[in-house]
Amino acid sequence: MFAKDLGKIVSQIIDSKNDNPNVDTSSLENNLDKLVYKIYDLTVAEIKIIEIGLFIKLTIQPVID
Repeated sequence: MFAKDLGKIVSQIIDSKNDNPNVDTSSLENNLDKLVYKIYDLTVAEIKIIEIGLFIKLTIQPVID
């Protein structure tokens, strides 16, 4: 069940990006995140830890060229 849904979402993201590399796939990516959280049966607290960590990494980590 989860594998089929996971594959479908990933395929949609890939297809969208292949059609237009600048397309906004954030809603699909959010759906993907939620599905992964379900697969791992994460609690709300665990999800917050992950999302805060990702936010910090994306906003604080310097960009290396």
